[in-house]
Amino acid sequence: MALQGCPYIASGDNDTIDKISLEELQGCQYKETIGTEYPNQASLECEKRCIRDSVYYYQKSLYKGPQNASPAADPSLASNQWALDTVYYDTSLVTIVGPEKDGNFTKNFYIKSKFANIYYDSEEYLSEDNWSSKGWTLCKE
Repeated sequence: MALQGCPYIASGDNDTIDKISLEELQGCQYKETIGTEYPNQASLECEKRCIRDSVYYYQKSLYKGPQNASPAADPSLASNQWALDTVYYDTSLVTIVGPEKDGNFTKNFYIKSKFANIYYDSEEYLSEDNWSSKGWTLCKE
């Protein structure tokens, strides 16, 4: 009996999460990143991820701005001077996963994409840094 409990003791607290339903994952999250993807030129990276029914939708757009300018310093630069450089779309299947052998969930859903299967903790996914459900402020749909 003592040997079976050792892995839990050695690895610290076993934080578990609850089972989640697809309905609880529904919705979109947005992220904007101002950077310098190009030398001496501002860039704006716009990301959107949504789960609808059992499908994950992902969109990423990269805008090139005027040279030697930053939209954070001058909001008027977010007008016609920005050009859409690239757009990337992907859709994947979302699946709710069952508990592990000990009956606890450490990851409770996964996204099956053409590149990799990514297992997620729903609490981390829904509260991940830099993602917001409020929409974009600089990016456009």
